[in-house]
Amino acid sequence: MSKPSIRIAYCTQCNWMLRAAWMAQELLSTFGTELGELTLAPGTGVFSRSTSMPS
Repeated sequence: MSKPSIRIAYCTQCNWMLRAAWMAQELLSTFGTELGELTLAPGTGVFSRSTSMPS
C-alpha cells in the first residue's frame, strides 16, 4: 500500500508561511511514518489549501 503525499499551498503575501509550517509539523508529528511526502508550496492569492494523493 502506497503512502499518501500531502501538499500544503499557502499565500506568501498574507504571511501564512508560519501557519503552513505549523500544520506540516503537526502532520509529521502525528503521522510521520505513515506519510510518503509532505510539501509546502508557496504562492500568491492562495488562502490555504492542502491535498492528499496516493504516491
